[in-house]
Amino acid sequence: MEELEGLFVDSALRIKRAGFDGIEIHGAHGYLLAEFVSPLSNLRKDKYGGSFEKRLTLPRNLIRRVREHVGSDFVLGYRISGDEHVAGGLTLEETKRLVPILISEGLDFIHLSSDVWKP
Repeated sequence: MEELEGLFVDSALRIKRAGFDGIEIHGAHGYLLAEFVSPLSNLRKDKYGGSFEKRLTLPRNLIRRVREHVGSDFVLGYRISGDEHVAGGLTLEETKRLVPILISEGLDFIHLSSDVWKP
């Protein structure tokens, strides 16, 4: 997981060096970070899965590490699904709990969206 976090950091730094003002990390719509946050898809039994708090471990670490490397002068946002619209999936109530937690890790904004990836 640390390697994955490092890849996000590297990408953010490349974007900053290219002259952009900020980035939005995509943590919605069934993409990898959304899968970690979702109680439906995250069935891990380690520090990255299970409880609400553990399911936020990867996004929290990633946001914190990116912020540490890009500095406070670079806009950092995070896109999240507000509700997965499926039984057992992320709900709006959980999203209301997790948004302040993610913001506390160094985000400038949250892009709240609503969709779900269905196979």
